[in-house]
Amino acid sequence: MNRPNVRCRGRAVSKLKALLVVWPMGTTMMAPAFAQPPSTAPATLPAAARTPATYHSYDALSASLRELVAKHPDVAHMEGIGQSVGKRRIWVLRLGLAGPSPLEQRPAFLLVAGLDGTHLVGSELALLLAGKLAEAAAAQDEAVTKLLTGHTIYVLPRVNPDAQESFFGSPQREQPWNHRPADEDRDRRVDEDGPEDINGDGLITLMRVPDPEGEYGVDAEQPRLIKKADRAKGETSLYKVIPEGIDDDGDGQVSEDGAGGVDLERNFPYRYPALEEGAGSHQLSEPETRAVLDFVLAHPHICVALTYGPRDNLVSPPSRSDTVKNDSEPTNPLEEDLPYFKQVSEKYLELTKCEKAEAPGMDGSFAGWAYYQFGIPSFVTFVWTRPKMEEKPTATAPADGAATQPAEQERPRRRLDRPRREEPESAGPSEARPRDMGEMREMFRAMRGRGPRPEAAPQPEKKEPEEKPDQAREWLRYSDEMRDKSGYLEWRPFEHPTLGRVEIGGFLPFFRTNPPAEELAGLADKQFEFFKYLAGLTPALAWTEVKAKKLAAGLYEVEAVLVNEGYFPTALAMGRESRQVRPVVVSLDVAAESIWGGPRLETIWSLPGKGGKKKFRWVVRAEVGQKIHLRVVHPKFGLPPRAVELPD
Repeated sequence: MNRPNVRCRGRAVSKLKALLVVWPMGTTMMAPAFAQPPSTAPATLPAAARTPATYHSYDALSASLRELVAKHPDVAHMEGIGQSVGKRRIWVLRLGLAGPSPLEQRPAFLLVAGLDGTHLVGSELALLLAGKLAEAAAAQDEAVTKLLTGHTIYVLPRVNPDAQESFFGSPQREQPWNHRPADEDRDRRVDEDGPEDINGDGLITLMRVPDPEGEYGVDAEQPRLIKKADRAKGETSLYKVIPEGIDDDGDGQVSEDGAGGVDLERNFPYRYPALEEGAGSHQLSEPETRAVLDFVLAHPHICVALTYGPRDNLVSPPSRSDTVKNDSEPTNPLEEDLPYFKQVSEKYLELTKCEKAEAPGMDGSFAGWAYYQFGIPSFVTFVWTRPKMEEKPTATAPADGAATQPAEQERPRRRLDRPRREEPESAGPSEARPRDMGEMREMFRAMRGRGPRPEAAPQPEKKEPEEKPDQAREWLRYSDEMRDKSGYLEWRPFEHPTLGRVEIGGFLPFFRTNPPAEELAGLADKQFEFFKYLAGLTPALAWTEVKAKKLAAGLYEVEAVLVNEGYFPTALAMGRESRQVRPVVVSLDVAAESIWGGPRLETIWSLPGKGGKKKFRWVVRAEVGQKIHLRVVHPKFGLPPRAVELPD
């Protein structure tokens, strides 16, 4: 039904956020207090909406970390490195055993998870991996003991605790960004008109509103889905899609000013996407991202980083290299570094068998900053994707593009703590907005309350990620065939107080970003093997062929070879280019006037891995039997002094 366009009062077109205030804690979003008409069909709640016992809320995660530290005090230590916008502590877990060097002077490995509020699987695997390391150390596992006596492991299991709590809340809603409030509709109020659970099923999903001027039509290959209509190809538009909710603030728009937020994975300095929605008011504007960066800079011995989140350079490693020109920021690794990414990727695929999925770029991400600006090997993986399924013919829609009834099928399972209710047959077709891992941001934008109002004037066209209906079809197949139809809520009619007859449904929150809880243990086993492999690739310096020879009375020749026995070089090409990685400094601890030949100080900007070496020779004046020491100074790979006893 066509409705007159009504101009939004005071709505600004600019993407700039006009107001940042402190998030009001303790706020609960209530369902609207209006009765549903008899024609409204109560939605069915699939089993995937239940909170799995093995996914940890913030309080449960904190308790598990404390329990781990109490059980393994000789291995684990935890502390807070900052607070979220919602005043939750951001924890770091340090793992290491007593060894020849202090924990703060060993090569360190950093694992970061939970930057994205929808990616709980990363937080869970980080917690499981920390537990596996501690248990293996307690059992005196040879490989893990060697790893923890020579390295320090830092684990940040949940950097965005506020957003991830939405998984455990009611109604359940995908909230990838932090809780920074924002005035999305420029009415000098923040977050006052967001999505709401108007059908009472405990979920925030989508509403499809019949509108021939909308953007969406029926997917010809899967009538239960919709896709963006291409009018140039003669495709018919039938719907507009907006978040579930009502017009709370009476401005003629529905769910247009939901919970604000900043995408932490676009708030870091590398290629910071200034002025883009969700990037924040400026680089490191958020306490969460600042806490992470401050921690890394305060621990310069961190030499390898791994991030769990909805980005990737392990399944699909960089295939091109860049050169740095005119101080421009490269978008691909430097040519000298490219083989390391390819080699690590091959091992990752061998150990994890992870399937390929599209992912966003590195702009504004932590993984991008760690490599391109901090200069260390930095890897990121989504750790779980939809399992690959066999090719299967898909259904076709009627030639005229009209919506059709979905085939009769088993109803999705209900939440166990809710009573069974009668479920009338659907009065319309079922579909959902298609997306894959690389297009999740578009859906998140809508779920934050950025959908169009019911009677809005035409808005300026915005560049959105290209829709890929085939991905939505595969997710639907995965739900139907491998998840017992538990990931998709069939659309049901609902009589909306202002929009009239709409339908509510679609893919469930978190279904496409997190696996079933029972799969976490198997994923952790695979990731643990890769974790040990990657942590063991750090540069490892050692002295070899150390010898001293008497040349004359009180005059000696000292020779030694410094070898990098690790895989990575002491400095990647990008580390040298960014000037963030310091050189290895080698010296002999005798007075300068006693060195008759050879360097007093020698700097090595990069010593290649896998046996890369540098030979040193000194001629020194010293007493018979005197001990002199070889020193290697570096914030990441320093060595204890090596004593050399001069012969008679």
